[in-house]
Amino acid sequence: MSLIELKTFLAVIDYKGVTPAARELNITQPAITKRLINLKNFFGINTLYSRKKNGEFV
Repeated sequence: MSLIELKTFLAVIDYKGVTPAARELNITQPAITKRLINLKNFFGINTLYSRKKNGEFV
């Protein structure tokens, strides 16, 4: 795990989605997904985040 993966995760939360985070970080959506998968694997979890019906992350 690297700091960039944590920053990517925070960007997804801050910008409310993968697409806006990718745009803001100036990288592709698949690159964001790869970083999130690496983070999930590091912590050994299945889900990093999910959305409520109103779009909020939990």
